[in-house]
Amino acid sequence: QGAGDERERAMQYLATVAKHAEQLSNLVNDLLNLSRLDSMPAVLTPRPVDVSRIAARVAELMSPAAEKKRQRLIVQSGADAITVIGNGGQLERAIANLVDNAIKYTREEGSIRLSVSHISARVIVEVVDDGIGIAPTDLPRIFERFYRVDRSRSRDMGGTGLGLSIAKHIVQSHGGTIEVQSTPGAGSTFRAILPGAEPLPAEEKDS
Repeated sequence: QGAGDERERAMQYLATVAKHAEQLSNLVNDLLNLSRLDSMPAVLTPRPVDVSRIAARVAELMSPAAEKKRQRLIVQSGADAITVIGNGGQLERAIANLVDNAIKYTREEGSIRLSVSHISARVIVEVVDDGIGIAPTDLPRIFERFYRVDRSRSRDMGGTGLGLSIAKHIVQSHGGTIEVQSTPGAGSTFRAILPGAEPLPAEEKDS
């Protein structure tokens, strides 16, 4: 349409192409991840994993996205290892998906807290935000594949509608459960509950 001769219009078109290409790439990657998870009868290569260290890595990975919206991303965990038996890469993906969801649906200058605790032989991973919240009618379906509370907002932010489903699948494959509590306009709490394990020896801590 002649945009090739007008740099400003050409850059606008290219930005749109890049945005949609990234969304398609994210969708394909999420579909491939779900397919792999569906095909696995159990967790691959389970071993002792320090969830506190995973949470710290997730916070480091997600900090640029939070900083872009001037949000505070806070990590809380004890000084000692908090251990589960599982796959570190999968658990990192699940926690990252929960944090990513919180960043997307929390307003600018909001706050997100990622905490890990060990209570009564269970490991609790919580992601708490003060974002837009979720309506009661949407809560029962929030972990369904492709379900979006706000479809237009999700598309604008590049969401695939699969992140929470992947997180739930991973948590359940580790023998855990995942739940959500939310108040519209006040924020949400996503809570993953996993079976705990004995603390890791120093030389075996997940890196």
